[in-house]
Amino acid sequence: MNIKKIDFILLITFPILASIISLTLNVNFFYGTLLFFGVPSLYLSIRNKKVALKTFLFSLIFAAPLALISDYIASISGTWLIETSALLGFRFFGIVSPEGVIWGFFYIYFVIIFYEHFIDKGKNKLVVGNFKYIVLFIIILLAVFLLALYKNSSLLNIKYFYLIYWGGIMVILPIVSFFSFFPENASKFIKVGVYFFVLTILYELVALKLGHWSFPGKHFIGWVELFGLGFPFEEFFYWIILGAVATLSWYEFFADDKK
Repeated sequence: MNIKKIDFILLITFPILASIISLTLNVNFFYGTLLFFGVPSLYLSIRNKKVALKTFLFSLIFAAPLALISDYIASISGTWLIETSALLGFRFFGIVSPEGVIWGFFYIYFVIIFYEHFIDKGKNKLVVGNFKYIVLFIIILLAVFLLALYKNSSLLNIKYFYLIYWGGIMVILPIVSFFSFFPENASKFIKVGVYFFVLTILYELVALKLGHWSFPGKHFIGWVELFGLGFPFEEFFYWIILGAVATLSWYEFFADDKK
């Protein structure tokens, strides 16, 4: 059997195994992140050493600052809330848990390394010409965030943050923009999206069952219930369905060769 077929079988079964282990051992958010995203990321990195550094750099520079900013806004607006912070015993700015930032990094990393391993045949190094723009975007975003935090943090209490700002700007805009110029990538992205739809819906249910996070606010357009567990429609649509596709849209445009 082709080695990549074996890899795929392993990664298909792994979310089920991670779910069983998480529920049996009642793991916290940090260990749940490692089980669902960290371990498979490590495995694929060993199998794809040539693209691991590129994937790491993009994930660190893009995902970590975005996770910090979005978790702060989400927490104070009631969009989502990470219930515990066991790692290092502190929260950034007294609100954002380190686990949330680590989760953001590993989620982006796993999506990209999965794509690189099974689907993409592009370059092994960052396309520096485009990558500088994502660095500039992150710097500006961080500057605006820190300025608002310093001047008046209530400005960051944004109603319908998930629907308009996170979903509209960070998910829908890059997908529509990228596919408008490079529609030939749609089938590749959708293949990755199908896998991560299964993975993330399992992870969502396990995380809710174990109390890793909650959605305490009221500014949502709808609610989804599965197996007695509820979460916002925005979570289902923007993350579970479109999260991986949006990630790859950002990645291909700013760090890869768009092929």
